[in-house]
Amino acid sequence: ATTLDVSNFNTSNVTDMTGMFSNSKATTLDVSNFNTSNVTDMTSMFYNSQATTLDVSNFDTSKVMNMSNMFYSSTNLKTIYASNKFNTDKVTSSNYMFYGCTKLIGGAGTKYDSTKTDKTYARIDTCNTSGYFTDKSAPVGSFSTDSWSKIISNVKSGNACMYKVGDTKNVTMTTYGTHPVRIANISTPSECNTSGFSQTACGFVVEFADIVTPYKMNNSDTNTGSWKSSIARTFINGRFYNALPSDLKSGIISTTVVSGNGRGESGSVTTTDKLYLLSTVEVWSLKDSATAVKTDKSRAKSRQLDYYERIGVTTANYSGAIKKSSPSVDFDWWWLRSAYSDDTHTFFAVKPNGDWFWIGASSNPTGISPAFRIG
Repeated sequence: ATTLDVSNFNTSNVTDMTGMFSNSKATTLDVSNFNTSNVTDMTSMFYNSQATTLDVSNFDTSKVMNMSNMFYSSTNLKTIYASNKFNTDKVTSSNYMFYGCTKLIGGAGTKYDSTKTDKTYARIDTCNTSGYFTDKSAPVGSFSTDSWSKIISNVKSGNACMYKVGDTKNVTMTTYGTHPVRIANISTPSECNTSGFSQTACGFVVEFADIVTPYKMNNSDTNTGSWKSSIARTFINGRFYNALPSDLKSGIISTTVVSGNGRGESGSVTTTDKLYLLSTVEVWSLKDSATAVKTDKSRAKSRQLDYYERIGVTTANYSGAIKKSSPSVDFDWWWLRSAYSDDTHTFFAVKPNGDWFWIGASSNPTGISPAFRIG
């Protein structure tokens, strides 16, 4: 039989469930009502089971001592629903508990790992703790359809990983119309905690996926004072920011932004901004040896955003950095906040093909496509 209905079994006095569903051919197996409060042995309970989903949310395993081979070779098993009642504190034997469960994925995306087949991952998978179990009561999100208030709440509560890097959503602005934004970063690696490190590619970063409007970096052709003194920064954190919907603005946090200076100035400058342009290293990576990275004085103060890293963007493979504008804007270059350190008048920009360039006239209107952090 492909379905085995044991939902009405009275198991309140059972102490040993060894091999109970071993080699079961049932692809649907309802054990959601099982009372396991007195069970001490679950050895090979689902050994070589054909079930694709198991709901053990009601399992109280506080007395269980043996879970060896419990899900061994359940090669069809994709999801195990569980709760915090699945307690392994008294388990002394759990060898090969998940061995061969190659399709198993936890609720936050943790995939089967052949080096983690004992009780180590017999826990709920969260953004902060890897496990093979899924909590049915955990929030489920869709970046494209969730309200900004829900997204902000999930990020603040530590559930950012329910959203995926590259997911997109439309934002309707006053003055500038509707534009797509995408998740550019979710991770916070250890380097983000280094003193003086820019927070612009750390945590939950959202960037505009297209070019919203052209704007000058400065009124004259200068990069003196870099991003900190630019009129583009004033515009982006003023008129542009104010055009965003209020429910989004409520979740945008102030970010420490480190930017490279031009010739004759110290290496970098630090600002605190709600919105910011990207730097060269955030698009093309610190590992890149091209001039675009070498001539950005802040190149060691930030990191490549998760999005650009995952799609393999470098200065030799740059099509992933292309951004388009609407027909009404018709401008496919977009500014970076990095000053070109070999002169006193140039900032970097991304060309229509995704490659790097420095624009000799900082007073030339060029595409604005900012990023921001939610937290």
